[in-house]
Amino acid sequence: MAGACAITFVNPTAFGVAPQAPIDNQVGDAHDDLASANQKVNEVTKELEAAQKQLGPAEARLAAAQQTAAATGAAAAAAEKALGDAKAALVSVQAEVAKIEQDIAAIRAQIGALARVIYTTGGQFEEIQVLLDSKDPAEFTERLAALRRVSRGNSDTFEQLAAAQVALQAKLAQSKQLKESAAQREVEANNRAAQAASAVEEANQAKQVVDQLVAQRAAIVAKADSERDAVKAQYEALRAEQARIAAEAAAAAAAERAREKEKQKQKQKQKQNPGGSTGSGGSGGSGVTPTGSLSWPMPGRKAGGRTGPRIHPVYGYKSCHTGDDIGAPSGTPIKAAADGVVISIASGGPYGNHTLVSHGGGMSTMYAHQSRFGVTKGQQVTRGQTIGYVGSTGYSTGPHLHFEVHINGIPWEPMGWFGESKHRVTCA
Repeated sequence: MAGACAITFVNPTAFGVAPQAPIDNQVGDAHDDLASANQKVNEVTKELEAAQKQLGPAEARLAAAQQTAAATGAAAAAAEKALGDAKAALVSVQAEVAKIEQDIAAIRAQIGALARVIYTTGGQFEEIQVLLDSKDPAEFTERLAALRRVSRGNSDTFEQLAAAQVALQAKLAQSKQLKESAAQREVEANNRAAQAASAVEEANQAKQVVDQLVAQRAAIVAKADSERDAVKAQYEALRAEQARIAAEAAAAAAAERAREKEKQKQKQKQKQNPGGSTGSGGSGGSGVTPTGSLSWPMPGRKAGGRTGPRIHPVYGYKSCHTGDDIGAPSGTPIKAAADGVVISIASGGPYGNHTLVSHGGGMSTMYAHQSRFGVTKGQQVTRGQTIGYVGSTGYSTGPHLHFEVHINGIPWEPMGWFGESKHRVTCA
């Protein structure tokens, strides 16, 4: 481990690169959220979200369409009933018209017959002759009364004919009105029926959309379930890798404490034997403490994804994000946060190409998802030295650096060394 390692605060702009408020357009909000690491699950999640967004409005449209269909159906039924009533009334009036016409025909026949009798018998002269042929006054009186009754009957017949013709005209007018009303009712009933049919068709189409979305959602969930085991394996791999890295960092801290203890022991012996050798030719860094400062490993770049708990959106699996993600284009140099020694270089797994550097005092830093390494295991490094290059290996959605700080093997929030409060990473 490099010499004194007197760590002083170094601002992220210390390497002469001004902070970039908007990170390069080609670098999105890259992070290593495990839920997005599995591409299939990511696609399934998006499909499920899209289906869920469409399902609510589709169900609302279905409910509205069903209400419209019910309302128009009721209106159509009412219009059909009104049409039936109008037709029934028309039939009744037409029957009355036919009866009156029959009565008029009978009266006219009766009048015709009377006219023929009068014509053939001489009319009033015949009536006078009937009276004159009476044998006595009593018969004369009887025949006169009879003639008067016949005259009144004829007069009543003409009055009946007149009344029947007036009634016929009234019924014909009523029939005409009922015909027009029935025609209007029929048009209205047809319109209502068409509206009801359209509403039912719209409701059926809306239901088909809802049914398709429900089936789509079920298929998506089934598809997501098929990936469950693969995602669970990834989560378990992440936890195992985090435990391995923490163990390496803890082992490095323990070894350093052992060396420090041996160094103190040698110093004590030297005091007792001034002529002896200190035997302290080990690496420096003993002056570093967990409260020391670090340099920003990606000058000019801001931290994106922060430490904390992560929950898979589909399966609910929990994981812990133990570092901060810093987006940058692939190949961007990664700088050592402080003097130290490379204690581990590894490839594959959740973190892809990653490097672990011990800085003394129980402090270690880890740099993950590199495209390629810039140092080797056991190599001494200095603050600001390029130790690797940004990439997207491992569980990564885009080029970025995953940066961790460990104290005695326990992850701490890296931003605690850059203006925020220092605290352990908590994911409870």
